[in-house]
This record gives sequence, C-alpha cells and structure tokens, in this order.
Amino acid sequence: METVWAPPVKSFAEIRRSLNPCCSYMILANESKAASEADIRLAFDTLPWRSGEVAEKHLYRDADTGGLLLVAKLAPRKSDSIKERMLAKPTSPPLTLYYYGRHGRGESGSFDLEQIS
Repeated sequence: METVWAPPVKSFAEIRRSLNPCCSYMILANESKAASEADIRLAFDTLPWRSGEVAEKHLYRDADTGGLLLVAKLAPRKSDSIKERMLAKPTSPPLTLYYYGRHGRGESGSFDLEQIS
C-alpha cells in the first residue's frame, strides 16, 4: 500500500505565531478547499522570484478554510525589493499574497502581516 503525503494542518493564526519576527516571509494562500498542491506550487513558481531569494518554503493545509498556504521565508536583506516586485504582479482570486515582516525603515518600523494582492 502506497503512503500519500499530506501537508500539515494548521490555522493561519498558528502559522503566523510560529514565524520568526527577525525574518520576512511571503505567504501565498488559496482558500479553496479544492486547491491542489500542484496548483499552489505552480502559482508560487510563476511569481517574479530571482535566484536565492527564498531561503525555505513550507506548505500547510489551513485548518479554518481547508485551503492551502505556502509560506516562503525570504533571504535576508532582500525583502524590500521582493515586495516591490510582487506588488507589480498581483495575483488573482482565489489566490492571495501576504507579506509578513518589518514595515518602514530601521528598528522603528512596525512588524506585521500585510495583504499585498
């Protein structure tokens, strides 16, 4: 019998609490219960990434919506340029792209989640 891998199930709030506040992240969400792993990975890969910008990525099934969440930890010191490029290429429903990281310059900037498309 073949074992089928399924992404871990977590709520968006649980995932957000587990993110390191010293890092920046892009989160691609597909709230459709029919969302497939292949679909969200393809959508992620079509975003305007450059080599070395994603340090790691993880896929989760959203405990609240049943959709999929792809969480990408961004490489240090590249988040501002990545965010600008992502704003220039909006996603379309049912996909939503979020940025989690420091907003504003320096230590005085706030750290929060922002929907960018």
